[in-house]
Amino acid sequence: MIKVLFFVYSLDGGGAEKALIDLVENLDKSKYDITIQAFKDEGVYRDAIPTGVKYRALLRFKHSFLRKVISKLLIKLIHAGLIYRLAVREHYDCEVAFVEGIATRIIANSSNQKSKKIAWVHCDMSQLTYALEDYNDGKEQIEAYKRFDHVVTVSENAVEGFKKGVAPEFDPIVVYNLLNVSKIRQAGLELVNVLSDTDTVELVTVGRLEESKGFGVLLRVFKRLRDDGLKVHLSIIGEGIERRSLEEYVTQHHLNNDVALLGFQKNPYKFLSKADIFVCSSLSEGYSLAVAEALILGKAIVSTRCAGPVELLKNGEYGILVDINEEELYRGVKKMIVEAHTREYFACKARERSRIFDLELQLKEVERLLVPPVFEEDVDELNVKS
Repeated sequence: MIKVLFFVYSLDGGGAEKALIDLVENLDKSKYDITIQAFKDEGVYRDAIPTGVKYRALLRFKHSFLRKVISKLLIKLIHAGLIYRLAVREHYDCEVAFVEGIATRIIANSSNQKSKKIAWVHCDMSQLTYALEDYNDGKEQIEAYKRFDHVVTVSENAVEGFKKGVAPEFDPIVVYNLLNVSKIRQAGLELVNVLSDTDTVELVTVGRLEESKGFGVLLRVFKRLRDDGLKVHLSIIGEGIERRSLEEYVTQHHLNNDVALLGFQKNPYKFLSKADIFVCSSLSEGYSLAVAEALILGKAIVSTRCAGPVELLKNGEYGILVDINEEELYRGVKKMIVEAHTREYFACKARERSRIFDLELQLKEVERLLVPPVFEEDVDELNVKS
């Protein structure tokens, strides 16, 4: 059995964390002994860890502010190799830094010289530079990535972002996030209370409530649509630090009956499947799990033109792509609302595009990555027998 460690900063409600839960849920537990190691013990996805997967965390302070302060001090004042020894108490055959930043820095300083090491990149690193804050400088970040056997990105565009934002000499591998199509569609059948009238066009978006998701811009766009006299309703699924400012905007502009801030949802698909239009207003996306899930559920999609959505929507063939600004987003969403035939066309195209999400093929690709050289012959033999 191959022992695999997935190291993350926390299990907060973001796309990368959800992608990790989906991945470990689908990996064969008879082949893999899996551990998720978090730097901080927090996040909504702790309750979603599948049976048979171990979970450990370094910082387990109950007070969230204390966890935040101590985590920042550890990152800045203590060598990453020492943090690794404090956090990782076992030897693993494969060690995966599943998010950018501190998790990658720690695994890069692993004391286990025999393990295969993989760094997973979920964002466009030419656009989002937050990961760099966990290093002393850009040179240290480059040296960290050089210590990995593979750098994995979640889209072709994210490869270009990595080369541009980190260093051009790297040659990352592209592995799309695993998606269980049948499970998502089944979850979408769950009933929900009707959020709006039957003649109202229902908009939905999903993501962590933070500046990079552009929800503030989306609310301004939505207000303009309501001022135009359009019958629309917006549901925002997700939780985060911008909740208060979003709520204030909704209240100030008397949109309480038109906008629902639904928070984190264990089953977002029951809301997504009932919507007419999915909107991605992000400033940057390496992949956009939410866009992929909207495709699977056959939703008409309007998205800003950032790395992941451009690739998933094939440069506008499977959804409307707009430049990253309020005016363009307003025009794109309004077009999808007022033109029913356009909405129906892109809903059909989304169902067509969803065929690219083949779980079995994706799993085989991931399994090939996780196998260290010493196990390769045994796994090949096992695959032949099966």
